[in-house]
Amino acid sequence: MNTLDLIKVGFIIKTHGFEGHLKVAIDEAVSSSLADIKFLFLDIESMHIPFGITQLKIHNDYILVKLEDINSKEEAQQFNGKLVYLERSKVNINSEAELYFLTGYMVLNDKEQIGIVKDIQEFPHQLMAIVQQGDQEIMIPLHEGFIVNIDQENKTLELDLPQGLLDLNS
Repeated sequence: MNTLDLIKVGFIIKTHGFEGHLKVAIDEAVSSSLADIKFLFLDIESMHIPFGITQLKIHNDYILVKLEDINSKEEAQQFNGKLVYLERSKVNINSEAELYFLTGYMVLNDKEQIGIVKDIQEFPHQLMAIVQQGDQEIMIPLHEGFIVNIDQENKTLELDLPQGLLDLNS
């Protein structure tokens, strides 16, 4: 089975108007690549469900979308708060400093597997990878000096972390 390679790009804030439009908060790292998007995927009960886009209007810090077969405010309300995903191949990251596309990548340190990137969070002056390591989450700073290689084909993030940094999460 061929699964789509999806990237989380935002979430639905709320409905807009009475005809089923949705206001969507979109990560600004991908906002410039949205003009030609024909589908988006919503996380519904841990499944990524595709929806065709019939209208798309890009604003500074959000977008307004109208999805196929969603024609009223009441129909659209069920999607409030849902995570929004796009096909990774359709998204252009507009800055090398933006590393949000790393969600789902395997993290390696000195060729040793650390875990899978669950999320990327922005802290003052620092992006942090939230990595699932066994049954715990650890935080790893995404500092350019720590990144050795990003292999998009194999979805790996190779790091060279300072001695003891991973022990801070224990």
